[in-house]
Amino acid sequence: MKFKQILFGILVIFLISLTSASFNLSSYSVADRYSPGSTISGYLDIAFQGEPINSIFKDSYGNSVSLKNLLGGSKNYFYNCTYDGCLSSYIGSNPEDSKTFDMKEWEENLIGFYFTGKIEKVSSASFYLSSDASESELNQIQIDFLNDGKIDTGNSKPGFPLVGNETYGCFNDSDSSSEITLSSTPLCERVTINPTPAILIGEWIKEKIAGTNKVTMKFYSKTGILLDQCDLSSSDLTSAGKSAFCGINIMIPEKDDYYVCSSVAQGTGDYKIKGYVSASNNCGFYGNPLKKEEATYRIGIRPLKFATPGTLVIPDVLPL
Repeated sequence: MKFKQILFGILVIFLISLTSASFNLSSYSVADRYSPGSTISGYLDIAFQGEPINSIFKDSYGNSVSLKNLLGGSKNYFYNCTYDGCLSSYIGSNPEDSKTFDMKEWEENLIGFYFTGKIEKVSSASFYLSSDASESELNQIQIDFLNDGKIDTGNSKPGFPLVGNETYGCFNDSDSSSEITLSSTPLCERVTINPTPAILIGEWIKEKIAGTNKVTMKFYSKTGILLDQCDLSSSDLTSAGKSAFCGINIMIPEKDDYYVCSSVAQGTGDYKIKGYVSASNNCGFYGNPLKKEEATYRIGIRPLKFATPGTLVIPDVLPL
């Protein structure tokens, strides 16, 4: 009975150590009767996936063994590792206080930080990155922290506006539209935005009657969080109507959907924008995000080029 109690302790701790990985304990059997001097006889059938090779297994008496040594103890254990030799995919070389290297277009480099001593936690980290890449419509530098496939930041220095590259969601200039009066309740359009260091938000707008009202543009995340806002310049409002934009300093690191909304405060003046209801493709709505998309409006964005990066400060607070 004593051995069975020890075995139970081993199993409990064994499973607890695997709570962060995928495992399946299908069966086990251990003999409970032994003659003097005999060895333990039985089997444990367990399969697991995604467990680090340096995981430590302990029994109820404080004995421990690494997963690597455990698997190497018998040729009957079948396993494979993500990387050759079951080593980490990150192997450092030539550590330096700073790194200088050349990169071709679309080339990737993996950079890491090496810490020495006992580290309790890292509460803040920032660094400088310099590049002489020329101005471009595409981001010259993209940084993926943790190497998880998600672009977290990059060059955030805005260049010149990309005139002619405006995006107005689902609005199609070839479709018949009407003029809709702006009010204090916003009209909004969902817009898909490619990576850009900053954006101009705006709309086609006509000043029917001049007044004291300010036309305010607001920029929301796809979940309805207000990210920034700006007012259209009164000098851009004409009686004939034209596209007008104002700038917000928000970097878009990856392609995603956002909402751009337009409204006026309570005051004098009459302002019109273009819109229509499509039978099959609507991206806009009346009211603050989020609402059912039942119309579409000529509300959207004008992206900016990425300026020459120069020296960038990569802070410990990432955009969006």
